[in-house]
Amino acid sequence: MVNIFEINKLLNCIKKIANEQNQANRALVATRYSETHYVEQISKLDDVIELTSKLELSNQEGITLKITPDGVSFLNLLEKNLSPTEKQIVFLEEKIKKINFNDELEQLFSNFKIDFTGEQPIWRSTHAKFQNKTDTLDLLQELKIIEKGEDGLFIPTQKNHLVSYLKNKRKFPKTNFEEINKKKSEIGKIGENLTMEYELNRLNENEDLRQQILQISEIDDTAGFDIMSFDGEKSTGFDRMIEVKATTDENPHFFFSGHEVEVASYLKNKYWIYLWTAVFGTPKLTKIKNPYENMFIKSKVKPEPVSFYINKNLIENIEQS
Repeated sequence: MVNIFEINKLLNCIKKIANEQNQANRALVATRYSETHYVEQISKLDDVIELTSKLELSNQEGITLKITPDGVSFLNLLEKNLSPTEKQIVFLEEKIKKINFNDELEQLFSNFKIDFTGEQPIWRSTHAKFQNKTDTLDLLQELKIIEKGEDGLFIPTQKNHLVSYLKNKRKFPKTNFEEINKKKSEIGKIGENLTMEYELNRLNENEDLRQQILQISEIDDTAGFDIMSFDGEKSTGFDRMIEVKATTDENPHFFFSGHEVEVASYLKNKYWIYLWTAVFGTPKLTKIKNPYENMFIKSKVKPEPVSFYINKNLIENIEQS
């Protein structure tokens, strides 16, 4: 198990003997590392170097080790000793979102499913004892992105949005995903998480369809819906387009954008709204099929307009007195 203390220890050892280019001889670093806080040395030096390099805090060039600019920034977040600080933990969370852990994360998070049996849904590992223990897993546990309970590994609810990001990051180009992720709220991410798991459970009998469910919101935020799924086993293509809405209270309500209304009007029965209420408590799902017809055409109570878009053409054609 490589911990953050050991990462700090390695970077600090490199820094102490590095030249102006932040490079140091690996053998000299190894000697200094073994002599520094020896009682707290848990992992093999090679493992510490490998994880530190994976986090892009250092890299190995032949017989030398070099601290990267990010490694320097990370070290600058230390205080009086080598113990990890809160600022370093936040730094590493952001790091993990950006670097290429794709294969490891795919294997790791494929073992997590949402458990609906408790008071609130929670991501749990499907293995009672996790078989593929890695330094990446240990790091995620130290960062409290993954925790261990009586029933095995689980993900704290406050980290749901981050895990949703990491679970889906591998599917899409990095730049697209990160740019779109900045625009999405934590509540919305939880709603999409719940919807993805709901759809996987609903189509439990058809593994082929389950594998094709697509979270389109992560690659195209102009689609007018978030998830592309299937009505049932006879589906020959995507025929359930789901717009996810989520709220923290128990009162069902949501905003429906003009673009979403337009898309719903021509998709008709293929368009669904999945509305999740009380997402931080006991989430409840309300499903609305063909919302355009049922809310704008058939319903006696009509949606209430709360804002209007004023464009350049309108502004320029205003007659000023």
